[in-house]
Amino acid sequence: NCTISGNTARAAQAGVGSDVPLSVFNSTIVFNESKYDLSIGGSDGVYSRADLVLQSSIVAGNGGVNGPNDLGGSPQISVSGHDNLVTSTAFVLPPAPVGPIVSTECPKLDVMKHSDMTGQNSYAPLADSPAIDLGNDQASLSLDQRFQPRLFGNGVDIGAVERNANDVDERIFTAHFDR
Repeated sequence: NCTISGNTARAAQAGVGSDVPLSVFNSTIVFNESKYDLSIGGSDGVYSRADLVLQSSIVAGNGGVNGPNDLGGSPQISVSGHDNLVTSTAFVLPPAPVGPIVSTECPKLDVMKHSDMTGQNSYAPLADSPAIDLGNDQASLSLDQRFQPRLFGNGVDIGAVERNANDVDERIFTAHFDR
């Protein structure tokens, strides 16, 4: 359960970059950008040079000088996992339910909010988010990033935050105006 957001890199990856096998579970990696030309290889969200396991995570809205660029890596690596929402990728991946990506839709996240309980900032899914109830709990987490119950409703939500009855949508615009 973590949120990686709002990072800017002058070179290489702005979100997560790894040279060793990487596992990302129930995370939200959004709105990271690079000032570097990544057309020769790279990604502003998640980039891995070794095998990647992506489970129940949102990787969206990352980009830079080359446009949207959420998920990338060395061509020979294996990408596995399930129930992810990734809006753009350099990989050719099998479609759901076999492949790791369940949706390429906009994740429809609320504005970033600070949690007094955890001291962390996070994005909750809006009421009409495609992330609601479509995730999994392969990591056996009982709480989300805000220390709220990980399961609310018919299933676990994709990403670091589980939408619950107390969440109120505060977003006015949904076309990247607040980015």
